Amino acid sequence: MTESLGTYRSEEGEGAAAPPIVIKPSLEAGRARQYGNRVVYYVFRTVRWTISLIALTVPLSYLVYFLLGGGVIRGDLLQGTLVFQYIQAITTPSLATTNKLIAFRPVVDGWNFMLIVLMAATLLLRQLLMVPIDRAEQWARGKFGPSKNSAAAGSDSAVVFSAAERGASHRLSKLREYAQAKQYLYQEEQHLAFLSIDVVGSTKMKLGEDKLAIEHAFAEYKKFVERILKQNNIWKVAWTPDGIMCAFPTVGDSVKAAQDVLSGLPWFNKGVHHLKTPFNVRCGINAGEVIFPPEKAMEEISDEVIDVAGHMQKYAAHGALWLPQELLADLSDESGFRMITGQEVDGHVPYEWRADDLGDKAARGASTPADH
Repeated sequence: MTESLGTYRSEEGEGAAAPPIVIKPSLEAGRARQYGNRVVYYVFRTVRWTISLIALTVPLSYLVYFLLGGGVIRGDLLQGTLVFQYIQAITTPSLATTNKLIAFRPVVDGWNFMLIVLMAATLLLRQLLMVPIDRAEQWARGKFGPSKNSAAAGSDSAVVFSAAERGASHRLSKLREYAQAKQYLYQEEQHLAFLSIDVVGSTKMKLGEDKLAIEHAFAEYKKFVERILKQNNIWKVAWTPDGIMCAFPTVGDSVKAAQDVLSGLPWFNKGVHHLKTPFNVRCGINAGEVIFPPEKAMEEISDEVIDVAGHMQKYAAHGALWLPQELLADLSDESGFRMITGQEVDGHVPYEWRADDLGDKAARGASTPADH
């Protein structure tokens, strides 16, 4: 059944009186009310300024007449003008009245100091006169001024637009902050090479060994590696109990450091420490653009470039260095590197370098908990 506009379906049934429809004031009505309020406010404001300026002319008239009498202002410049007639209309009656009231002559060499007294008195009266007028303007500002009107008009335009405007402004502010932060961070971006070195089977090495011998061996190993890193322009380094991750300015520096460590291990194992099991390491290298502020420590930086270097080390053969194929172009000498066939690390084809030159004869494979 089609219902008419005059009926309303409710819990009481059909035909119940429809609730009144509340219609908000239109946007045009709000703007008209806003305009009317502004007119009232500016009328009050104009009246205050007009009275203030007119009242100021009274003490100024006494001042000008005082300067005329002293000869500072030439009288022929004002004689016959409306300004001079206005000054005389204010000063002459008041001077005549004060001359009757005082018993001395306040004129010295043409300077009538009674005019200064009258100027000060009229300035004080002007201030007292402006007090209620200023209060009237403040009242008009609170009732009809822009701030009050904005709140009144808010039921129309502000409700419709303010939320969207605030949202847009907030979004623009966040985008601006993001752009500034991004620009700042990219200033810290630089091309770096990362070398990861791990001691293979470090846990097994310590089994059955004297604790002092273990401490001495690993302390000497750290000195051995640190000396090589410094010789090859190390920039940042982070140590773990059995491995390191370090950053170099160039791929060449990182490769030379890894090769020196692998080449020097036979000497180190022969006479520097007294553990039964020799030190055996594997190395991984990767390079790329990384946001790395100089004041940050190696441990504080996390980046995919660094992760790939760690994965290259993890899957490298014992006693070998692995790096992505594309880094070979950054080396002045590619000799000794061979491609690892049938293997990829994070989408990169690895190339291997070994100090013992055993190549594919060496056992390769992913690290396992037993390796550590």
